[in-house]
Amino acid sequence: MMRLRCPHNNCPIEVPDDMVGVRIRCPHCGNPLLIESRYCDETSNGFTVSEPAPGPNPNEPANLENHVYDGLPPLAMMMALRRRRGVPGYDDVDNRSKYEMTDDDWRALDAFEVVLRAGYRLRMALILGGAGAVLNLAVLLAMVAAFGEVDLGVYAKTRALGNLGSFLCLFAGLALIWIAGGKFSRLQRDRFTIGLPWMTLVIGLLLAGNVGLNLMTFTGLADGRVVVLMLAGAGICALATFATLGAFFAIVTAQARVEPPEIHHRLTEAMKYLE
Repeated sequence: MMRLRCPHNNCPIEVPDDMVGVRIRCPHCGNPLLIESRYCDETSNGFTVSEPAPGPNPNEPANLENHVYDGLPPLAMMMALRRRRGVPGYDDVDNRSKYEMTDDDWRALDAFEVVLRAGYRLRMALILGGAGAVLNLAVLLAMVAAFGEVDLGVYAKTRALGNLGSFLCLFAGLALIWIAGGKFSRLQRDRFTIGLPWMTLVIGLLLAGNVGLNLMTFTGLADGRVVVLMLAGAGICALATFATLGAFFAIVTAQARVEPPEIHHRLTEAMKYLE
């Protein structure tokens, strides 16, 4: 372990040696600091000698608590563990006995897990939606290239303009969702996060419209490359539509779970230690 002094209020802190270069908040005064050797406590030469650590316990989640500095509140510790729940050995019953949590803390933690699940769904929707937007752009470029080879007619040119408009709307909408999703995962409340589920729903409907448009209009085109890209775009947009609508319902549920003031306050205070 390494002993430090907070540069703001000279508070004593102990952190694992492997956390050099990690940004944390002082557990005493709450000010942010970057762990550097220049903050070492000179009276102890910066280090203390500890007893050899016991062998790893297979029921322990890879000693995740060693990755967070001493003094982390129980709720913040459990939130950090929930973020890495995929680690083998995560045992909620064992953690209940290890960390002193109130009933309100556990309710807040359950709400945080709902937020995490919604965040996973939203990321999947963004990936598939982005793929659908890219395929829309590919269809547009293939049609523009085909215009120089054969005359596809007014119908194809109108269809190309539709693809351009669809790509621009998807790009702008997905960018807004990405910004709002970042704020949502940090439990912030503003215009972006309030409108996040509705932005997600609009993008889902736009993707569904792309599916129908590609399936209904590719028969009027003679270029084989364009037809293949349209069919591929229809398939990806269909997957993205289901993912986006699933994210919409997950976000609405998560926002309802963290809406109570006592839950939101506990979560936002704990999040300050994890930023």
